[in-house]
Amino acid sequence: MSRTRRKTKEESFIDSLEHSLFNVNHYRIDIIIDYLHAFEKYLIDKTSEIQDKISEWQNSEKEQKYSAVDYYIGDYTNYNSNFKKLKLESTFLSSYSVFEHYFKSFSEIYTEYYNLKIKIDDLSGNNYINKSKQYLEKVINLDLKNLNSIWREITKYQRIRNKIVHNNAKFNPSEKETINELSKLNGIDINSFGLINITDKEFIFNFWSLFNDYINGIIKLTEEKIKTTPNNVYN
Repeated sequence: MSRTRRKTKEESFIDSLEHSLFNVNHYRIDIIIDYLHAFEKYLIDKTSEIQDKISEWQNSEKEQKYSAVDYYIGDYTNYNSNFKKLKLESTFLSSYSVFEHYFKSFSEIYTEYYNLKIKIDDLSGNNYINKSKQYLEKVINLDLKNLNSIWREITKYQRIRNKIVHNNAKFNPSEKETINELSKLNGIDINSFGLINITDKEFIFNFWSLFNDYINGIIKLTEEKIKTTPNNVYN
């Protein structure tokens, strides 16, 4: 009878990193994705219902007294546009917050594994996404340069998030280069006045995809690192 080999400390460490990503995907991200699909279907159904009411009204004597479009325009605009905008914007902000808190807790797994006295909170700044990246690079000594292209894409969403939260969802119209760059992202529109409008759930899905690619990339780099220096962050 063969014995099951006990995992090494290094293997358990990698498992804990992978398990943390699985948990946030399964218990947070997947639920948000399903919710957005369900919410979009609800808005489509309600819009269709209003359109049917307009058609029915227009084919009746009511239209002679009062326009169906005028009567239902508020409801139609809300379900076809306003509610969607509000939901996508709030869901993106929630998604960004999930990433920020997750990235911090993910990085704290390294603190425990290496038994470090330096904590993420010891670093300066209030942005835990940037602080977590800095912690992994400067304290854990992970070389993340191969993930820079993904990081640059993440920072685009970071800039949009900051404008939504701190500047009433608006860029300065003079920031033409930034507006042109960020307008290329799928599912978002930034008009000539700098106003931000998230137009499609794909914008949020793409953010999650970048998040997953970045964390998976860090895990792979960590596996390579501990093969050579399993208990030392400085080699």
